[in-house]
Amino acid sequence: MINWQASDDASWLSLDPAMGESAGEVDAVLLNVDVTGLSVGQYRATVTVTDPGMIKSRAAKVILNVVRTLRVPSAYPTVQAAVDAASYGDIVLVEPGRYSGVGNVDIDFKGKDITVRGEGGAEATIIDCQGQRGFYLHTGETNLAVVDGLTITGGATAIQTYDLASPTIRNCRIVQNTATYHAIMYLEGGNPVVSDCLISNNSGQPAIQLSDSRVTVLRCTISDNTAGGIIGWNSANAIIGNCAIVRNSCSSDGAGLRFGGSDCYPTIVNCVIAGNRSNGRGGGLAAVSGTINIVNCTIVGNSSGKWSGGVHVDWYTTARIANSIIRDNTGPGGGSLQLSATRDSGLSVRFCNLTGGTDGVSIDSYSTLDWGPGNIDDDPQFASSDNYRLMAGSPCVDAGDELAVPFDLTDFDVDFDIGEPWPVDLEGNLRFVDDPLVADTGLGTPPIVDMGAYEHFCAMLESSNPATGQSLWRNQKNIIRLTLMPTLRPPTLERS
Repeated sequence: MINWQASDDASWLSLDPAMGESAGEVDAVLLNVDVTGLSVGQYRATVTVTDPGMIKSRAAKVILNVVRTLRVPSAYPTVQAAVDAASYGDIVLVEPGRYSGVGNVDIDFKGKDITVRGEGGAEATIIDCQGQRGFYLHTGETNLAVVDGLTITGGATAIQTYDLASPTIRNCRIVQNTATYHAIMYLEGGNPVVSDCLISNNSGQPAIQLSDSRVTVLRCTISDNTAGGIIGWNSANAIIGNCAIVRNSCSSDGAGLRFGGSDCYPTIVNCVIAGNRSNGRGGGLAAVSGTINIVNCTIVGNSSGKWSGGVHVDWYTTARIANSIIRDNTGPGGGSLQLSATRDSGLSVRFCNLTGGTDGVSIDSYSTLDWGPGNIDDDPQFASSDNYRLMAGSPCVDAGDELAVPFDLTDFDVDFDIGEPWPVDLEGNLRFVDDPLVADTGLGTPPIVDMGAYEHFCAMLESSNPATGQSLWRNQKNIIRLTLMPTLRPPTLERS
C-alpha cells in the first residue's frame, strides 16, 4: 500500500486530491490552474509526489503558457495582420464570416508557433481564396503552429508547407479547390500532422501530396476528389490512420492512394478505402518503390483500368498486407483481381479476407507472392452494402494477427503509451474485444483482433470493481467490461 502526498511550488497551481492511498491501481490527480493576475508569458512549476516509505520522491515539471487572443476582424483587420502581431503561443481567433482578399489569403506564419482558429468551427469561418493559396508555412514552424477550425475553399493550393515546416492542421474543411500545379494540400519536408479534416470535392491535382516528409494523417475523410486522394512521393514516410478514403477518381494510378519516387515507407492502418476509380492501375492503392504496410483496412468496391482494382505494386515495391478485408474490387473488363504485382515487386498477405483467394491475385514472372496463414475467402457479413461494420457471426471477427497491429507511435488515445498496439478501430472503439460466441481463428493471446477497419463492436459498461475469471469480457489493458449489443447505424462519411 502506498500512502502518497503531492505538492507543488506555484501559487497559480492547485492539486485535487493532494493525497491518497494506492494498492496498485492508478490514481488520477487534477491540476487546477488560476491565471488571475498573471502576465503574458511562460511559467514553470514542479509537482512532487512523496511517501514516507519511499526512498526517492518523484517529480513532474509543469509548464504554463499564458497567451493572448488576437481577434479578427474586431481587433485586427485581416488574418495576416493578426499573425504579424502575434507572439509565441498566441491565438488568432477568426470570428465567424467569409474572408478573402489581401491579408486573408496566402497567410504566412513567418516561423511563429501560434494558432489560427476559426471561432465557431469550420462551418462558420471560411477562407475564400478566390484562386489564390490559402496558407503558406515555410520557416521551420513546429507542430505547435496550428491551423484549426476553418473552411478553406475556392483556391488553388489550400495549404502548402515547405522547408521542414511541421504544422498541425485540424478540424478543417478543405473543399472545392482547383489546383493547377501543387496539390490541394502540399506538404513537403518536416513532420506535419493533419487530423479530423474533411478534404472533399477538389480537382486539378491530388487532395494531399506528401514529399520528403513524415506526415501523420488521422481521422480524416478524403472523398470525391477528381485527381486522386493521397499521393506520396520521394521518402514520404507517412502514418495514415483511421481515415475514410472514398469515391476519389483519377486518370492515372491509385485513385485512393498512390506512392512513388524513392524510399516510401507508409503505414496505413484502420482505413476504409472504398469506391475509388482510376484509369490506370490499383483503384484503391498503387505504389512504385518502397515498402507499404497495410493493416486492418477495408479495401472494397474500387476499380481500375489496368491490372487490379484493389492494390497494385510495381518496380521493386513490397506491400505487406495483414488483418484486412479486400473484396469486390474490379479491374479491366469487370475482372475480379484484388491484388497485383509487376516488375520485381512482392506481395505478403496474411490473415486477410480476399475475394477469390489466390485466384484474386496476379503477379508477373519477376514478382513474388507470400501467401501467409490465416487468409480466407468468405462473405465478411458487412452490416449493409455501404456500411462496413461487421455483423455478429462474421468470419472476420477474432480472425486477425495480434502481432501485425502496429505500435501506437502517434499516441492516438493520448495515454502516453506509444509502445502499445494501435488501441482503437476506425470508429474509435477499442481493438482487441473478444466475442465469446465466435471461435478464435486468428493468432495471438486472446482477445484476438478482428479483420478490417472496424472491430466487431458491443456497447460496453466498465465496472469500477472488476470481477475476476470469465464472467465479463476483458481487453488487453485488463479492463473487465459488461457488454450489450447495440443497433448498428450507417457510417457517417461527410459530403461537402
